[in-house]
Amino acid sequence: MSDKLSSFGIFGYQHDRDQHQQTAQAISQMVWYFLEGFFNRKNDYPASKDGLTEYIVDFRHLNHQLIFWKSTKSGRWWMQTPANPKEKYQRHYLIPCSYQDYQAACREELSDRLLQALSRFD
Repeated sequence: MSDKLSSFGIFGYQHDRDQHQQTAQAISQMVWYFLEGFFNRKNDYPASKDGLTEYIVDFRHLNHQLIFWKSTKSGRWWMQTPANPKEKYQRHYLIPCSYQDYQAACREELSDRLLQALSRFD
């Protein structure tokens, strides 16, 4: 469902080694779910602040304010992270997250995935 997805591939399948067609069945299921996600895209990746609600969380543990965005169109959530200062025109990145991630941040807890994302862009 990602609006930013630009390619998809399945590589290395060898029909002659797939004796019980388990791999072929798994591949067909992957293709099915990929197509379902592709055709159910919401096209709501934030290119601007239109259609988004901003939530600011004071995260005292990191001495930092965390900014979360929620799409009014789809209900999807993102956490804003600062960009690397070496990148000239980039101000921030948006990391996909969930409502549960936002609720945890309100309790001053962050998942390892979001902590890693924050550390990557500092």
